[in-house]
Amino acid sequence: MTSKKMAPTRNSKSDGAAPPSKLLKTTGAMAGGVVEACCLQPLDVIKTRLQLGGSHSSLRSVAVGMARQEGFLAFYKGLTPFCTHLVTKYAVRWWFFEFYRELCRSTLGMQDPETGKLSLMGGGLAGFGAGVTEAVLIVTPFEVLKTRLQAQKGVDRAKLKYKGPIDAFRTIVKEEGAVAMWKGNTPTMFRQGWNQFFLFGTYGPMKMLFFGKERDAYIEPMQSVAIGLVAGALGPLTNNPFDVAKTRLMAQKVRHNILIFRDYCNICTLYCTKFHR
Repeated sequence: MTSKKMAPTRNSKSDGAAPPSKLLKTTGAMAGGVVEACCLQPLDVIKTRLQLGGSHSSLRSVAVGMARQEGFLAFYKGLTPFCTHLVTKYAVRWWFFEFYRELCRSTLGMQDPETGKLSLMGGGLAGFGAGVTEAVLIVTPFEVLKTRLQAQKGVDRAKLKYKGPIDAFRTIVKEEGAVAMWKGNTPTMFRQGWNQFFLFGTYGPMKMLFFGKERDAYIEPMQSVAIGLVAGALGPLTNNPFDVAKTRLMAQKVRHNILIFRDYCNICTLYCTKFHR
């Protein structure tokens, strides 16, 4: 009686494989950043216009107005800094997340005493640290450039103050100083830290809850997308005020040595009393 060899299924084969390395995760995240930038740039431009336009605008009115007055290419204003920003941001995020995970587990002792695995709070804290780090090193300066480019209306380069990302950088530094590249850094740190706290703190537990898989175990692509959508949405759904404040701070220009918004607390007070009608 001969026994037939069963071909290993994709899941069983992947379950026995070693978890992906830090380099592989970082490279994959950077490639994903390019795809994300190209797909989401139009929505990001509309979001920036909405945040700068006050409470009387709607997504539809902004999109239709841009299409009629500025043309289709207006939806891709600031694509170069946005793409560069996402690629470098994800590289920094994943590298520092793994660094903070090990720090929380080995130095702070935030691990399950039975399994030795990083605790739920440890994963969230590592994500928060990665978010704050990427905000200071990458996100804030790139978003200042992106916001200034997206806020410009019109497609005639001769009439625009900033001709492109390099020209925007030079002009901002010349007129406002290098520190202007970090306008809105405080709300950006809170936003990024809060986002990654939820993303990294909940992804692993949800993966175990719904599919019975460890954090680095293989699951089907659509399963990963579903968990990622939920985990990734929790942060932005709860921290949008930080994002609005960040955009207002980044977009403002110095006129006669006067700034409308001095800091995050000031912008919250002014927005609640004057701009929100």
